[in-house]
Amino acid sequence: MALASAHFRRPVMAGTLPGRRWFVECGEIPVPETRRPQSLVSNDPDAAVEIRTLILTPLAATVPAPTIRAVREVRVILIGGASGVGKSTTARSLAARLGWDCISTDRLARHPGRPWTVNPRQDPVPDHVLRHYRALSVEELATRLLRHYEQLWPTVEALILSHASDPGSTRLILEGSAILPDGVAALPTGNVAAMWLTAAPGVLADRIRALSRLEEADHDEQALVRKFIARTVRYEQIILGAVARHGLPAIQVAAGSTTDDLVERCLQVADLSQRSRWTR
Repeated sequence: MALASAHFRRPVMAGTLPGRRWFVECGEIPVPETRRPQSLVSNDPDAAVEIRTLILTPLAATVPAPTIRAVREVRVILIGGASGVGKSTTARSLAARLGWDCISTDRLARHPGRPWTVNPRQDPVPDHVLRHYRALSVEELATRLLRHYEQLWPTVEALILSHASDPGSTRLILEGSAILPDGVAALPTGNVAAMWLTAAPGVLADRIRALSRLEEADHDEQALVRKFIARTVRYEQIILGAVARHGLPAIQVAAGSTTDDLVERCLQVADLSQRSRWTR
C-alpha cells in the first residue's frame, strides 16, 4: 500500500473520515495514501517531495469537526529582532538563496534613526536625532520606539497580506524591528512564517559598538551610542516577552554565528530546509 506523509507545525486541518473525526498535527508517522484527505492529494508529481508526515488523531465526540480548509504554502517570511542583531544581512542572504524579494521595514518609516553615521564629517547626525536621544530616558526611548512600530503596523500588515494572499505576487522576505509578535499572531493567513533573531545583551552591545565605531567617537557621541545600546537591549526584552507569550519561534544569535548558520536555521523554522527550488 502506498505511503504518503506531510508535516505541519500546528493543527491546521480538521474534517471527517468514515467512522471517525480527525485533525492534522505534527508528527513523523507515515499514513496510507488511501486514508489521506483528498484535499491533500496533488496532481503535481513534484509535490510529493514536499509532503512528509501526517498523523490522524481522533477528536473527542463532543468536539464538532470544523470545515476542512486547504493547507497553504509559505509565501512570506518575517524576520524580526532588535537593531544590530543581524536581521538585514540574514534576510538578504536568505532571499538570494530562495530567489525571493527582500524588503526592510526601515523603508516604510524609520524612527528616528541611529545617533551615528558612517561618515560623520560629511554626513553628520541630524539635530532632531541628537535631541531625541539626549532628551529621553532609556525606558522612554524604548516605549516611543514600540509606539512608532505599533502605528506603523497597519502598513506592515498590508504589505504582508498583499504578498501572502495573492498567488500572482512575488514571494517576500520582510525584515525589521517593526515585525511585532502581537500583530503577527493575529494575521489571518497561514502563508506566513515568522521568526525573531535574538542575542545576549553583551553580543548586541559588541555589535553596535563595532557598527558605530564607538572608540573613535567623542565623549558626547559615545554617551548617545551607549544610550542607544541600552534602548536596544530594553526593546529586545519587550519583543521577546511578546514572542514567548504567543509561543512564536526565536533564533539565538551567538557571537560566533555565521550568516550561513542563521540562514539554515531560518529555513528550518519556515519548514523550507528541504526545498531547494522555489519560483518567484
